[in-house]
Amino acid sequence: MAPLVEARGVHKSYWLGEKEIHVLRGASFSLEPGEMASLVGPSGVGKSTFLHVIGTLDPPTAGTVLFEGQDAFSMSEEHLAGFRNNSIGFVFQFHYLLPEFTALQNAAMPGLIHRQPREKAEAQAREMLEIVGLGDRLDHRACCSPTSRPATSTRLPAKGFTRFSAS
Repeated sequence: MAPLVEARGVHKSYWLGEKEIHVLRGASFSLEPGEMASLVGPSGVGKSTFLHVIGTLDPPTAGTVLFEGQDAFSMSEEHLAGFRNNSIGFVFQFHYLLPEFTALQNAAMPGLIHRQPREKAEAQAREMLEIVGLGDRLDHRACCSPTSRPATSTRLPAKGFTRFSAS
């Protein structure tokens, strides 16, 4: 069985004027279903860049990113966007919760975007908020509660979810 996600020899460079900045130089990584991993290191070593590449937000300059053996960047832009939306959950360093909505409404948003009936999206959101310990704060607004847990719960309902966190 292929790993859930695998990066092979990933390079990522950016151009600053005429100077090429090498951020990743041959990074490799493999994660099996059910495994958890942490990416740690000092500021500026490329952690967020690596997570953006394996999360399919940014293509590698060289190397391969595979999900269950399929090269993610061989997909069309449209197919890759659909794959990312349905299969990968992101919790960003800044949580991007909508402050005018409650924790329940924020957590239900991915289901509503996927055109789930409101009742189903809210039931899933309620379950995810319970998992992260916020079942008693469903009606709290983003400005009034710890934001990382509601932000995490917005990504858990994604079907076949994979969780990456950049911090």
